[in-house]
Amino acid sequence: MRILVTGGVGFIGHHLINKLRSLGHTCLALDNTKGCSSTLLKERIEVIDSPLCNITLGSDPLELNEYFSIHAPDAIIHLAGPSRQQQVDQDSSNDIIAGTLSLLQMARKYKIHRFVYISSSMVYGNFIGSITEDAPTNPLNTYGVLKLKSETIVKHYCKLFGITYNIIRPCSVYGVRDNLDRVVNKFFTAALHNKPLVINGKKETLDFTYVDDLTDGIILATLAKEHYNEIYNISRSQSRYLTDAADLIIKLVGQGSILIKDSEYTRGALDINKAMTKLGYVPKINIEEGFKKCYGWIKNTIG
Repeated sequence: MRILVTGGVGFIGHHLINKLRSLGHTCLALDNTKGCSSTLLKERIEVIDSPLCNITLGSDPLELNEYFSIHAPDAIIHLAGPSRQQQVDQDSSNDIIAGTLSLLQMARKYKIHRFVYISSSMVYGNFIGSITEDAPTNPLNTYGVLKLKSETIVKHYCKLFGITYNIIRPCSVYGVRDNLDRVVNKFFTAALHNKPLVINGKKETLDFTYVDDLTDGIILATLAKEHYNEIYNISRSQSRYLTDAADLIIKLVGQGSILIKDSEYTRGALDINKAMTKLGYVPKINIEEGFKKCYGWIKNTIG
């Protein structure tokens, strides 16, 4: 299959392309490469080993149309966009929505049969315990609001024009070649410099998901001949205290300490039974194994 991955040199995107290529698929990467350090960008481009087009979605419809007229893929996996709230604050929400719409228009025009949108568990807001895809949505920041709005646009547009789609809601994704300002790498960086690992809330938990488990789920949703036009939670589905994660990192590094601050942030684990039943999704990597992989990379990256 010929698959276009937007955000193709982003953290998740470059891992996804690498795995798709290993399965024999032809991949195209579309990204504007904004917000990525030159060192990380170079590493990721070497990994994808696929044609990369530098386009900002929603900015120039003629440029995007020309790209699709030449490369028209069989499927689109839409990862491009800000990956967290801090980036949303720096970007225009109109541009984010316009980017999704522009891709949907290309999917309609060039008769692309599968559109996979990568949303976020942030659409649920705070929650305790396990949460299913049909739970009420209550995003608490602009990032979650925009993800939920984009989900709605994808569902209605695809239904109107007969495009099959799947929507993925990941949670707390981490792995090698991730940005250094995300939680796992921030913890490792602090420990490597023998500084406190700052945790916002003693009881704060996250459903840490290694990137390879997420990409497995995305690929299953992209290739599914049945069970499309669905929303799927994709995660490790094991809620872990951030204090436990910090302790593990301190043990791996051999130094560091923990500083706990007050917080009302509460996140449980995603219920992945739907993805397991319909897609055959099975996560494999726990944080003990995943953190070891990350440590091997980051200690060489930051010295």
